[in-house]
Amino acid sequence: LIMSVPYSSVMMMSNESLRRFLNPTGAFSLPTFLTAGALSGALAAALTTPLDVVKTRLQTQGMTRAKTSTGELHGAPQKFKVRYHGFSDAFLAVYRTEGTLG
Repeated sequence: LIMSVPYSSVMMMSNESLRRFLNPTGAFSLPTFLTAGALSGALAAALTTPLDVVKTRLQTQGMTRAKTSTGELHGAPQKFKVRYHGFSDAFLAVYRTEGTLG
């Protein structure tokens, strides 16, 4: 939901605005519908890609072995340490490593 809702919102909003801008009469025009759909999809994807990166990082994060100070005994880990602790932690980590331009 963290990516789907913003993507759909931007897509629908920009699609309606672009269709009205490209075809003020509102008459059916296949090229207008295709152009507006392509441009609004590209805009929505560009704006929500950072959210998709965070979501993917959260879903695919590997669990790293805990250090000996957390209870690891002779190579058999007692606990595992998660890489990210929630959405905001993953978002900040992506921002720090990738920056605004990715």
